[in-house]
Amino acid sequence: MVVMGTDPKFKSAVRHVLGELVIGEDGFHYCRYIYWGMDEVSGQVQKEWGKYKRVCHVF
Repeated sequence: MVVMGTDPKFKSAVRHVLGELVIGEDGFHYCRYIYWGMDEVSGQVQKEWGKYKRVCHVF
């Protein structure tokens, strides 16, 4: 088992050298990708809302 980040090139290199194995995500990278996804969705929603709704937090 190998615990590492999620870079596809690095994963490919590890699989090439070590063969088929279990690859686990480390907590830092897992949380970072969740944050990036939430940040992207937030940006899309802010573009759809007018400036008034974003500033006043009207739901």
